[in-house]
Amino acid sequence: MGTMITLSLGCLEVDWGKNDYFKDHRAIYQEKDLKDIPTYLPGQDWPDGDPIVEMNEGFGKPLRHVKDRVELLGFTLKSIEDH
Repeated sequence: MGTMITLSLGCLEVDWGKNDYFKDHRAIYQEKDLKDIPTYLPGQDWPDGDPIVEMNEGFGKPLRHVKDRVELLGFTLKSIEDH
């Protein structure tokens, strides 16, 4: 099945990749940001129902702390809102 890697804002995947084909967004974060974060998976009633939430190790930080870095990567809040 492989390893999935995502850059997400809540349930919205802004960027993703699998196995060796992904963009490395670790520069947005610091080592202290490594923790258990929620991973949202489609449930039986998806997209109308609630997603299944699993906790997995990853980097997480409030958007206000990484907003400028995310925008430098080309993911503006305007483009994310439009998506």
